[in-house]
Amino acid sequence: MRTRWPTGLRARIVLSTAVVALAGIGLLVGAVWLVLDRAVAANAQSALQDRVDAVLDDLTVDDRGTVAVDTSGARDATVWVFAPDGTAVVGPTGGAIDQVAHEVSAGPAGVDVERDDWLLQARPVPGTTGDVVVVGLPIGGYESTKHLAALVTGLVGLVVVAAIAALVAWTTRRALAPVAGMARDAADWSAADLDRRFALGPVHDEISELGAVLDGLLERAAQAIRSEQRLTAELAHEIRTPLTVIRAEAELVAMDVPADGEPGLRLRTIVAATDSLTGVVETLLAISRGEHARDAVSDVRAVVSSAVATVGGRPGVLVRVHGVDGVQVGAPRAVAAQALAPVLANAVRHATSRVDIRTELVGRQVRVVVEDDGTGVETADLEVVFEPGWQAAGSGSGLGLPLARRVARLAGGDVTLEQVRPPRFVVSLPLAGPPADDLDRPVP
Repeated sequence: MRTRWPTGLRARIVLSTAVVALAGIGLLVGAVWLVLDRAVAANAQSALQDRVDAVLDDLTVDDRGTVAVDTSGARDATVWVFAPDGTAVVGPTGGAIDQVAHEVSAGPAGVDVERDDWLLQARPVPGTTGDVVVVGLPIGGYESTKHLAALVTGLVGLVVVAAIAALVAWTTRRALAPVAGMARDAADWSAADLDRRFALGPVHDEISELGAVLDGLLERAAQAIRSEQRLTAELAHEIRTPLTVIRAEAELVAMDVPADGEPGLRLRTIVAATDSLTGVVETLLAISRGEHARDAVSDVRAVVSSAVATVGGRPGVLVRVHGVDGVQVGAPRAVAAQALAPVLANAVRHATSRVDIRTELVGRQVRVVVEDDGTGVETADLEVVFEPGWQAAGSGSGLGLPLARRVARLAGGDVTLEQVRPPRFVVSLPLAGPPADDLDRPVP
């Protein structure tokens, strides 16, 4: 399984800071451990030396060479006295540490030996012919203190690392919050409001510098979009004139042929097609001129009915409409219908037997959901279907869905593909009217 590393800038900063702080605290804990180890060893050795000196001062040897030991000065230490032949003449015998004391008595004098949480030292007994005194100091308490101090230091270090990470997270969140807000605003303005700018004044810090850069990008994007709108308006105007001529000529010819004959039916089909294309041209002209007013209101049932009428039907495919009563969208009917019609046409073209249209309210958006029972979209990329020229199995022109998304976005909404099998397209449009308290619900 692949490890997923944080991808956000703030997460990477926090993680990097925490790793560096943890490494620093680790080095600090290691240094503290070394200092504690040396300090504890020095204290234990000093305590043992004090007890050895006290025991030597309190030793007495009589005329026969018998050694007597006053252990009151040894305090918590244990004292052994061994004869030259290794026999213990003073002190306990039989224990594991007693055997260690016997081994130490045979070793060099004045050398500290650490064994089994004991620190021992052997010294010759003055006034004897080879007797050796061994003083043993238990150092388990010293080791426990050292381990406890190291544990506390480590825990404090972890708390410090957590505090540093929390502080960095809070600081970066506050520092980057304006950046995130500016990114959202820039995305919204570039899609819906070409005249908005941050206008933060002269550059004096990183945020104002970012605002100036974004203002420049927004201005260039606005110029490009306006150029495209002018080109769209010019093309639409040039197309509208021949469409008017085609329609007029078709109507004139239709007056001279029987209405119920095949030529009459074909001429009416031509008239209907030119009307549909004229509607598209008029919508493009309205959008390019900025006439898709934000305060325009249209009934969603009228929008759906207009789209259904524009698309028409296909033999064997039933179009079912659910829950569209009493909902108003904040867009002209022609614009909203033009955003929905290509999506509906795509569903009718690929459906097996039915197409379902239902309306939902989510926040301040009206969602018109279009589903069909076809085989689905042959791609896992939910965005590729909105690229101009993309076609499913060679059907259509590949321009309908991109046009639908563009129209919806210019009206303050969007067109998305939420599911590929069965296919589910969603046309989102702004809700008209004041905000309501209960908006996240299906329309009855």
